[in-house]
Amino acid sequence: MQLYHEKQYNRMLYLLVFILLLAVSAWVVFAQQIIMGHPVGTDPAPNWAVWLIFGTIGIVFPAYFLFVPMSVAVHADDILVLFPPYRRVIQFEDITDVQMRTFHAIWEYGGWGIRFAFPLWKHNMIAISGNQGVELTLKSGEKLMIGSTRPTELLRVIHQKLGWTLSE
Repeated sequence: MQLYHEKQYNRMLYLLVFILLLAVSAWVVFAQQIIMGHPVGTDPAPNWAVWLIFGTIGIVFPAYFLFVPMSVAVHADDILVLFPPYRRVIQFEDITDVQMRTFHAIWEYGGWGIRFAFPLWKHNMIAISGNQGVELTLKSGEKLMIGSTRPTELLRVIHQKLGWTLSE
C-alpha cells in the first residue's frame, strides 16, 4: 500500500537552456553533414559519430532531463527513492532520525542530482530542484537528504509510519 507518492521533474531553467543549446548544436551539425551532405569543419567527424552525437546529445539527453522524473514513494514497510538509473529502498527499521530542513545543494552536496558522500561533502543526497527536503539518518550513520516539493507531508507520513509524534 502506498501512503505517499511524489514525482518531480527537472525544471531548473538554466539547466534546461544549457541542454537545449547542446541539443540544437547537435541538430545543426547533423543537418549540415548528414542531411545536406556538407562535412562540418576542416577535419569532419565520420558520419557514424555524427549519428551517435545526434542520438545522444540531440535526443536522449534532452528527453531524459525533460521527461524522466525523480519519484519518492512511502509504502507500508519502506521508502523508495527512484531517479533512473538510481534506485534506493530504505527500510523503516533502519531509520534512527528524520527531519525536514532547508539545504543548500551547491555548498552542502556539490549540486543537484544524485550525490554520494565525498570527502568535500559529508552526506548523500538526491534532489533535482529546490532547497527543501527530508533528511534521514540511518543506523549505519549514513545521512540521506531526499529533496521534496512537499517536505511537510513527507515528514508527517514517515513519522506516522515510525510511530513518532511531530514536534511543532
